[in-house]
Amino acid sequence: RVKELFTFYIPNAFTPNSNGENDYFYPQGINWDPDNFQMSIFDRWGNLIYNTNTIGDKWNGTINNSGLRNDVVLDVYVYYIHIKELGGLEHDYIGKVTLVR
Repeated sequence: RVKELFTFYIPNAFTPNSNGENDYFYPQGINWDPDNFQMSIFDRWGNLIYNTNTIGDKWNGTINNSGLRNDVVLDVYVYYIHIKELGGLEHDYIGKVTLVR
């Protein structure tokens, strides 16, 4: 039996300027367990800005996705992502994402 390869990609920047390209921050990949996912975004002072447990949820650059495009703060944010492969290993990713316009 051949198992599909686990693949995971996290962008390092996004531009929430409503031009239809890179407007949201979200990881992409294949062979993930949808019941074992968590993504948290923190500002430079460690304040939780956004959190989700749903694969496919996208961060728009505002606090809890509750603001508009003009409410975004250009900065570098820290993410923590926990995922599990389907029938396999668990992975934790910690990194930085830059919000630019």
